[in-house]
Amino acid sequence: MTTEVGPLSGCLPGWKRCARRGFGERGIRRAGPDLLDGAVNGRPALRADTDPKSWQVTFLTAFKDLERRIDKGLRTAVDSYALESPAEVFAVVSELFFEKPHTLRREYPDVYELLAQFYRQDPGLRL
Repeated sequence: MTTEVGPLSGCLPGWKRCARRGFGERGIRRAGPDLLDGAVNGRPALRADTDPKSWQVTFLTAFKDLERRIDKGLRTAVDSYALESPAEVFAVVSELFFEKPHTLRREYPDVYELLAQFYRQDPGLRL
């Protein structure tokens, strides 16, 4: 399926091959709003009503906090794989946004709000 913000792929939850192909618990794999311009930089093509500086500051702050927490051995709901690159931060928190929205909202409320604006939905209201 393709949406306004980029391609999404789906797979039926529970199928073992879905997990091997990188689909999350709900059978969703974000195929890349951050790939629309051909570069993997962690920032998708933003909507006109989104401030790029705010986006950068919010995600950088979350990245640094996540890095600090993981370095100290503290628990976090965000998978440590997010620290691999800026693109992975966006991918990992996007997955958490859809799969465990209340968790992301509690841990990184500013990131949650940006993603709700970006995806134009609030999965926390549904789950």
